[in-house]
Amino acid sequence: MTARQAAAPAATVLLVDDEPEILAGYCQVLRREPWRVLTAGDGERALALLRREPVDVVVTDEQMPGMPGTSLLARMRSEFPGVVRIVLTGHASLNTAVRAINLGGAFRFLEKPCPPTLFCNTLHEAVELHSGGGIDIDWNPQVRELLSERERQVAALLAGGQRVAGVADQLHLSRHTVRNHLKSIFAKLRVHSQAELVTRVRRR
Repeated sequence: MTARQAAAPAATVLLVDDEPEILAGYCQVLRREPWRVLTAGDGERALALLRREPVDVVVTDEQMPGMPGTSLLARMRSEFPGVVRIVLTGHASLNTAVRAINLGGAFRFLEKPCPPTLFCNTLHEAVELHSGGGIDIDWNPQVRELLSERERQVAALLAGGQRVAGVADQLHLSRHTVRNHLKSIFAKLRVHSQAELVTRVRRR
């Protein structure tokens, strides 16, 4: 195990592809990485799994039966905004890349065959992004400017469904510190609950 692997935060990665041999190849590449790896054969199964399991990063193929990868990412962006999203496809095009970024909020767009080193490095970056609170939400720009960088990290995680304990773990803060940030966020945005916060921070 490398120093980087030893220092990496525990994380769960979900790989989505309709070809079992490709999923097996991904798992082989990641066998020495410090993450729990889950797999799904299509978008609907991926969404069902996301509703049952805490997941940090999703890597999805684009061309799959029933639901293209970009459509899956768009659904995830709405239902699971705290998950970092990556597209890995053998059918790359400018249009697909634009859809992945604009509709699905993709963190990266990779082409098959993807070199194992690039694949692993991209996942390390995605895990670090998630653990650092750099979660993608479609920010209301006026609200975003009211908050400090740390408050935006806390608000993004809360908007992604995390509770105080989960935010504290991901940002390596005490629960007391998170609660203080939360009080400041609520005061600045004039909200009184997490549900109000989610509505307030997102673009309308």
